[in-house]
Amino acid sequence: MKTIFTKIGKLLLVSLVIFSMSFSQLNSVNAWDDKVPHEFTRIKNIKYPEWWGRKISGLSSWSTYSTMYNGKWAYCLESSKNSPQNGQYPAEVIENNEAVRKLLYYGFGGPAAWGQFANGYNLKEAICPDDDYLTNDDVKYLLTHIFLSGAYSNDWNGFNEELFNKAFGGSYGTNIMNMYRDILNLPEPGNGVSWSGNTVGKTAIFNAEFDKETKTQKTNTVTFNGTDLAVINIPLQDNVTIHITKTGFVQTGGIATVHGGESFYFTAPCKNSPSNYQSGNVCGSGCEMFTALAIKTGIEGDQTEGTWMWDPDGTVLYLDINWIDLGKIEIKKTNTNTDLIDDAVFNLKSISFDGYSEDIIVTNGKLLVEYLPVGTYELKEIQAPEGYLLNETIYTLTVNKDQTTTQVVVNEEPRGEINLTKEINTDKTDGKLGDAYLQGNEYTLKAKEKITNKTGTVTYFERDDVIDIQTTDEQGKLKFDDLHIGKYYIEESKSNETLVLNSDDIDVSIDYEGQIVSKILRSTNTDNRVNMQKIKIFKAGEKDAESGIVVGLANAEFTFKLKSEVDKIGWDNSIIYDVITTDQNGQAHTKYLPYGEYIVRETKTPQDYITAPDFIVSVTKDYSEYIDVEQIKIININNRPATTQLKLVKKDLDSNKVVTLNSATFKVKAREDIVSNGRIIYKAGEVIKQKIGGKIYDSFTTSADNIVVPSGSFNNDGDIGSVMLPLQLDVGKYYIDEIKTPTGYLSLDKPIDFIIENIRDYNKDKDGDPILEVVIKNDKPEGQLKVVKSIESNIVDKSFIKNNDLSKIKFRLTAKENILDMADGTIIYGKNAIVGEYNLSKDGKLTVSDLPMGIYELQEISTLEGLVHNGIKYEIKFIQTDLTTKVYTVTQNIVNKPTMIEISKTAVTGTKELEGAFMQLLDSNRNVVCEWISGKKPYVVEGLEIGKTYILKEDFAPLGYVQAKEISFVIENTSEKQKVHMVDKVVGVKKIDIYGKVVDGALLQVVSTKTKNIVDQWVVDEGENHNVEGLIAGETYILKELQAPDGYVLADDIEFIVEDDKQDQEIVMVDEFTKVEISKIDITNSKELPGARLLLEDISTGENIFIERWVSGNQPHMFEGLIVGHKYRLSEEAAPKGYQIAQAIEFIVKDTNKVQRIEMRDELLPIQPQTSDEKNIDSIISMFWVSGIVMLGLGYIFFKKKGTYYLIFFIQISLSGILKPYDFHYS
Repeated sequence: MKTIFTKIGKLLLVSLVIFSMSFSQLNSVNAWDDKVPHEFTRIKNIKYPEWWGRKISGLSSWSTYSTMYNGKWAYCLESSKNSPQNGQYPAEVIENNEAVRKLLYYGFGGPAAWGQFANGYNLKEAICPDDDYLTNDDVKYLLTHIFLSGAYSNDWNGFNEELFNKAFGGSYGTNIMNMYRDILNLPEPGNGVSWSGNTVGKTAIFNAEFDKETKTQKTNTVTFNGTDLAVINIPLQDNVTIHITKTGFVQTGGIATVHGGESFYFTAPCKNSPSNYQSGNVCGSGCEMFTALAIKTGIEGDQTEGTWMWDPDGTVLYLDINWIDLGKIEIKKTNTNTDLIDDAVFNLKSISFDGYSEDIIVTNGKLLVEYLPVGTYELKEIQAPEGYLLNETIYTLTVNKDQTTTQVVVNEEPRGEINLTKEINTDKTDGKLGDAYLQGNEYTLKAKEKITNKTGTVTYFERDDVIDIQTTDEQGKLKFDDLHIGKYYIEESKSNETLVLNSDDIDVSIDYEGQIVSKILRSTNTDNRVNMQKIKIFKAGEKDAESGIVVGLANAEFTFKLKSEVDKIGWDNSIIYDVITTDQNGQAHTKYLPYGEYIVRETKTPQDYITAPDFIVSVTKDYSEYIDVEQIKIININNRPATTQLKLVKKDLDSNKVVTLNSATFKVKAREDIVSNGRIIYKAGEVIKQKIGGKIYDSFTTSADNIVVPSGSFNNDGDIGSVMLPLQLDVGKYYIDEIKTPTGYLSLDKPIDFIIENIRDYNKDKDGDPILEVVIKNDKPEGQLKVVKSIESNIVDKSFIKNNDLSKIKFRLTAKENILDMADGTIIYGKNAIVGEYNLSKDGKLTVSDLPMGIYELQEISTLEGLVHNGIKYEIKFIQTDLTTKVYTVTQNIVNKPTMIEISKTAVTGTKELEGAFMQLLDSNRNVVCEWISGKKPYVVEGLEIGKTYILKEDFAPLGYVQAKEISFVIENTSEKQKVHMVDKVVGVKKIDIYGKVVDGALLQVVSTKTKNIVDQWVVDEGENHNVEGLIAGETYILKELQAPDGYVLADDIEFIVEDDKQDQEIVMVDEFTKVEISKIDITNSKELPGARLLLEDISTGENIFIERWVSGNQPHMFEGLIVGHKYRLSEEAAPKGYQIAQAIEFIVKDTNKVQRIEMRDELLPIQPQTSDEKNIDSIISMFWVSGIVMLGLGYIFFKKKGTYYLIFFIQISLSGILKPYDFHYS
């Protein structure tokens, strides 16, 4: 029994093996390797059309291999040689064969397959419709291969046009050859693209200029060189317009498309001018450079194969657009009263660039000059308005983008000057002047009309107003200066004591004489008659030893000469003014004598009479000043000894004040022997002594507030500041010595001479006695202050100190104590009173003279712009130390230091100076004060104005740094160095994937939210952080990803603010992989269907690039990193059991970070039609197994002795009968 079952088991096992072998063919898998770069591969052997072989017997055995190289079709160029074996081979560029280039470009497999070789054209139908073993692509490949071999090596692969015409009849061969000829007539394949016009390498340069007609900016024109198929895509800034010249196409903003061969230019508004723009690569489709390749194995006898590629060097073009940043200049034209005035002509010239120089006219007091390129300009007035002086200042103006720079230009009106010369009229004095002089005549200038400015908005003087009062100098000259345009008159308001007042007015007109005549000069003359008077002499005398008056002594002659002249050149050489002789009554009178002091000498004396001594007579007032009876001055002369009282008066030399504060003491001495009645009473040099009340006095002391009377000195209680000698003095010559000088005065440098004469016009005392008053004048010492100003010199980068003219520096001198007049003790300057304010000379020096003695304080009250104000109060002392020093000099040396600013530019990290920043220093009106490029040391500026606000601006940051925010600061009044520190930070951008790995190849861009302009654009390279260029601290930007690396989706925009925190920033942008989920599902229930063999290929380039082959499972298959925009084909190579192979699915990978789901649905195989005997295969199979087992059992019993062979044969027959209807294989 056991043996039976063992044999039955063996039979069942054999049956199952046979059964499984019958189904094995349904699940076999054939794997296929992909091609690699530069891999040369034979694809298939293509036999020439049999039809050709039947007509031309030599072609019946011809064939060729279709091949591929680097993923593109390749063709034999030398058909008679051997086709290369599979392998990797180098390729050379085919440069000088136009036919080969065109055939590769327009033939089968080329990028622009043309005509009969284009997709969709059935070339097989035209060439060999009956050769079923050839496909349409085989025929296209075969003809391309024949044409290329002929074009390259003149080996036509057995093809001959005439032979084919004869063999096939008609024009069969010509029709084939015409395909070749038509391709050769097509345009040359793309040699890449380029620019014509203003270019640098692959960059087209567009420079904008101002278009006066349209009031816009317009660039130069550039031509895009390329085929009709070539396209460039130009991103336009929002306010930029492109103009294509040929078509007239215009577009503003967005992305503009330009085709090969088109010329174009750009325009933009002047206001809100766009920023300069540097594009990325603008090449679109058709810009590649087509390159034909010859593949050579280097093995003798092998064919040269031909293929093609795109050269990427031909696909790069850039734009560089330089816009003009424009601004405005507003000129305001005013007078000194800020009234707007018209008709000034200016020249405005650019000094930043050549070519701009324009004359402009101001109307309505203002002029706005628009559309000026930013930069620096010079403004110069070339014609002033009528009535004004030309303003010769050259103004340097800075024009900033979209800003208006205002310049006020002030015109001054010219001023006038009147010079008057005084002359003396001597018509009535025989041309003689006497002691008359010109100095001291006072004149008053008055307005003859209302004096106003040119516009009439300011009234300087009403009619007859006093404008100025001046006094003539020694030459009789005076000057009225700084006069406005108008009409004036001059009147003499006071004459000096020697001349008669002239009451005639003098008219003078100050008129405009042109824009460059700043001082209008007028000259005039006037004269005055000299004061004159007649002198009458009455002569009387007495004989020796007789007394009594003799009336009317006749024939006495008197000669008059000018005393000042006699003193200078002597009596004999002096001019005689008059000679008179007394009449019988002893009287005689002169003609009119001019003002002066005359010596009268008795030149002839009547016999027996003593000649009278010389005497002095003065003419001071004009005869017209007296009443008629007193118009002649009367002098009485006789021989009786004369005596007179002597009064000594102490006065100040300068002020002529009587000195009353302190007393003076004098001695009187005889200058010659003093004779009285023939007796010498004092010898020459002897001190005059007077005895009063038994006491002898030999000196005399003046009365004063502070009196000091030396021993033996006489003082009386007379007039303060004087002393009267108690006894009269006899006629004679005397002199006075000062033995005690009043406090605060200098001693006399010589004695004071005086003469007592026999003249009856002395003053009289109350008793009628004559009094001779002698005035003794003392000079005072004085102080002289000298100030020497210097400016400290420093080594700096920029100095604004103008030390060539220090005249604007002003000092104030004040009294530190009461400054007294030593004549009478009055206060000249009270304590803290201002003595004066003084400006230095250009070279920084100041001298203040004639200062009364005392203690003062000197303080600087204003200095030059840019200098530290020296507020120190310097004590200035003038103390008298002796009686002879006239001038006490104090020299004060004062040094001013300039303001000093140290500007430091550093990065966030480190303390070293950051080089390469373009820096500007602006004033509060944003005018450029100075500019520089930062270096290794801080930039030092001296001479900025105290109290003013300045702005430190970084115009351009060094490469990779953020433009820092402006820093405002105020210049302090300190000699210490002020420091301003500006820090540049960097903003780095890091590009990573979701796993933190650095991603290369992304095209990133940073755009300003404020200007909408592109700030920076770059391609991520080698995983390094990129420091963004052109950022400004405090502003907001958007980081955009324009092009993600292959396999990634575009990241979301990142908006960020450049923080003004002096800390470096890092912006991290994360790229996500593309995610494509491929699901293989049953169409009936949408569940995953395992067991399908699937293939994914990239078909974007026209070739099928292998991606992956896999067998579906119970979960979808996920792909990460497929390239956005590429087209892929999903093919089912083998379906699961019982399912049909689905149609291929093509899809494009979207730019999304979401999972893109691709579903391929499989349908079940169709069910075969069934007969009535085949209703239920399962029942039949079940019956088969039951019947088989029964039969096996019976067979074992029935054929026991026949052996196993018969059993198997039986089983085979049984299986054959059961399974044959289902077509299963069995053996």
